[in-house]
Amino acid sequence: MRSRDYTLEDEKNSLENFLKDQNIEVNHNYLRMEKGYKPHLFGLIRFSLQLRSIMLNRYWLVFTSDRLVLLTQDNEYQFSSQNMTTIQYTALHGFSFEKQYGDYCIHFTYCGEPYYFYLTDRISSSLLSKLMNVDKGTYSYTFRNLKFLQQNNFKGLLESE
Repeated sequence: MRSRDYTLEDEKNSLENFLKDQNIEVNHNYLRMEKGYKPHLFGLIRFSLQLRSIMLNRYWLVFTSDRLVLLTQDNEYQFSSQNMTTIQYTALHGFSFEKQYGDYCIHFTYCGEPYYFYLTDRISSSLLSKLMNVDKGTYSYTFRNLKFLQQNNFKGLLESE
């Protein structure tokens, strides 16, 4: 359904429209990340674009005032409530955010299962964008949002330092 020229900007706009349709506030409160494995396993595949595309799933993490929304897209790059998981913050345990192997990692446990999400840092993003011929500016909103979420302790999930 979508043409090959579907961009990250298109994806971001599609996400924001979907969130508004779901009555979820959009205010620098989302990140596009890769769901993966424990950090030492992630470290083994982080430099291989082929392995990353095969082994990791792309998610949008949306932080609201009281819940975390995990979203993926279907094969036609559409967002839907079928591809959405909503988790109350009170059900999350051990939420952490740190830089590991040059990537940012969000980790938490939900229903006894560990979750790991990764975001490539700015320098690596710049290198990847050159290799993949992607406009570096398309990543800028992600890092703006990351800074906003860090300043707000991920909507209170991180204890104040």
